[in-house]
Amino acid sequence: MGEPPLLPRYSLPPALEIPRVTLEIPTAEIPSYRPLVVPPSDLRAPPGVEASGEAEKNTEKKEQPKQPEISLPKEVTSFNIPFTDYQVPVPRQEILVAAGTTASVSVVATLTATAVFKRSVQALKPLITQLVKRIQKKRGKELPSWSRQRLAQRRSKYVQALKPVITQLVKRIQKKRGKELPSWSRQRLAQRRSKYVQGRSQDAG
Repeated sequence: MGEPPLLPRYSLPPALEIPRVTLEIPTAEIPSYRPLVVPPSDLRAPPGVEASGEAEKNTEKKEQPKQPEISLPKEVTSFNIPFTDYQVPVPRQEILVAAGTTASVSVVATLTATAVFKRSVQALKPLITQLVKRIQKKRGKELPSWSRQRLAQRRSKYVQALKPVITQLVKRIQKKRGKELPSWSRQRLAQRRSKYVQGRSQDAG
C-alpha cells in the first residue's frame, strides 16, 4: 500500500451575519363618539327673546325687493295666471284675430289651388293627348299609347339587365369557335354605317 492520495482543500467564506429584526407590538385606536345634543320637541325661547328661525323669516319678509314695473307697448296686454301673482304679456285681441284670419285664409287658398290644379290636369290631359296625336299624324309619325310606352320601357330595362350576361355568353361561344367578338363601340359604329347606307339607298331609289 502506498501513501494516501492528497485531496485538495477548499476554504469556505464565513457565514453572513443577518441582523435580527425587531417588530413592535401593534396598537389600535379606541373608537370614540361625541354625543349629540338633541333639543326636546317642546323647547321654546324664553320670553323677550326671538327664535333664530323666526328672526330669519322676519328678515326675509322685510328684505323682499319690489319688482320693477315694466312699461308695455300699446300693442301688448298682460294676462294674469290664475292662482299665482305672475303676469304674462300677450298681444291684443285685434292682432291675434288678424293673424289667425291670415293664416286660415292662406291655408284655404293653398288647398283650393292644389285641388283646382289637380282637377284641371285631369280634365285637360285627354285634350292635350289628342292634340299631340294629331300633330304626330300630320308629321307622319304615330304616337304610341301610354300602355305601349310603359311596355317599351319595361322591355328596355329587361334588355339592359340581360345585356352583360348575353354579351359574356356570346364571347365564350366566339372564343370556342375561334372567332373574336367586336367591341361594343365597333358594333355601334357598324350599326350606324348600315343605317346610313340603307337611308342612302332609299333616297336613291
